[in-house]
Amino acid sequence: MSKAIKAIAGASVMLGLCLPTSAFAKDDLQAQVDKLGKQLVELQKELDSVNGGKKIASKSSKKRLASRKKHFAENFVDAVGEKNYQASAVTTSPTLGLRSAHHGQDLVVNFSSMNEDLRLIEQRAKYQKQRGVAELSRPLIELSGVLRGDVLYSKNFNGSTDTDLDLEQAELDIFVEASRWVSGFMSLAYDNGSPSYDVSAMNVGSGYNDVAWSNVYLNRGFITVGDLTQSPFYGSIGQMYMPFGKYSSWLVSSSLTKKLGKTSGRAIDVGYAKDGFVSTAYIMHGDSKEVNQTSGTSNTDNINAWGVNFEKSLDLAKNTKATVGAGYISNLADSEGVLSTLEYATVAFAGGLSYNVTQYVPAYDIYAKLELPSDWTLSAEYITAQKDIIADIGAGYDMGEPKALHVELDKLAYLGPLPLAIGLGYGKTKDFIYFPEESYQLAVSTYIWKDTVQSLEYRHLKAYSGQESNAQFAENYVTAMFSMYF
Repeated sequence: MSKAIKAIAGASVMLGLCLPTSAFAKDDLQAQVDKLGKQLVELQKELDSVNGGKKIASKSSKKRLASRKKHFAENFVDAVGEKNYQASAVTTSPTLGLRSAHHGQDLVVNFSSMNEDLRLIEQRAKYQKQRGVAELSRPLIELSGVLRGDVLYSKNFNGSTDTDLDLEQAELDIFVEASRWVSGFMSLAYDNGSPSYDVSAMNVGSGYNDVAWSNVYLNRGFITVGDLTQSPFYGSIGQMYMPFGKYSSWLVSSSLTKKLGKTSGRAIDVGYAKDGFVSTAYIMHGDSKEVNQTSGTSNTDNINAWGVNFEKSLDLAKNTKATVGAGYISNLADSEGVLSTLEYATVAFAGGLSYNVTQYVPAYDIYAKLELPSDWTLSAEYITAQKDIIADIGAGYDMGEPKALHVELDKLAYLGPLPLAIGLGYGKTKDFIYFPEESYQLAVSTYIWKDTVQSLEYRHLKAYSGQESNAQFAENYVTAMFSMYF
């Protein structure tokens, strides 16, 4: 430091001795002398600080650094290093001030709804490391969502055709980080289907139409306690999808396994996640009740279902990863697909809506996913019920003991600079005539604009022999879909 001061002082003296006679040169050189003089004063101050105030300067600088670090951590710098700080407590997905992936699959709305609470707190753990501050001074709200429109063409088993144009999905997801350990999630969606009741009977003179319906409802909502940076254990309470099954797919329409097994309800789940291993257990209050055929009574207001799921991810080799899992649920009759089938059967054969069954239907699910080099993915899933689903109609209406299989091969390719996500799927069911017996799907998706997906799918369904005229689905579908995420 003293050498620098001496150098500046020497330069000042030399400049003073060598001043030219030109007035312009004098002014310019004088400005340089003044500038060097100021630098000399500043260097002297720093030297005094180093010599006489090391401890004071160190404490002061640490406080300033900590304050600036917290400010930056809570308001975030964007990914390219620009000083574009966001001071709002409300932000958009996927990260605070960071740029999302072009395809938008890293947005909250595209997180898998299976083990959704775990996906969200995994994201929180990454944020905590990124910002360097574990506890924020205020709640943080993260918004995400999707709008999805489609055009549908279908050909029925009798040869007739139908077309439709629909807003397939509109969803707003809200993730709240209340404190280091507590977070919350809500998903608001709209119902694009027809109501299950007769609108014209309730509103005389006005019938049902798509636009008039469009009800907004709470699809999922739960509170989670957990901080994966501190503990691998976590738990949630609320309305959610049960961690039963994987249903991983690049296709547009749902697989037969997803249709049969995906289950939502009011529940409590507890989980453990560490080193690629995830285990989850849950209890829920299901809609399907077991009826005693002798007394005619049912368990109406009890917690009546439970389940477990285990999953392990493995790195097998370079660019090769495997995920395997298995699950159990005590009553498959609570799944969305079975509930809708019970609704259809009880209205058709008993004249009234009921989700009651004469016995609970335990079921198992196993799945595997293999991610291969060159952007290939192979996945398979199988669900099997252990008892027949017997609807509470008369002495009992046996609907069968359903089983479902789904196998899918996916490939990410490029047509010039344009990415193409190609999915080829096959599905099969057994002993459940209300579902297709077989399903063949081919879908191609691309991402022309950021945070959008354009998809086209062809699907062929085969009904059980002799059930074509009663099928609640068509034989062939062509679907064109446009999705926008945020």
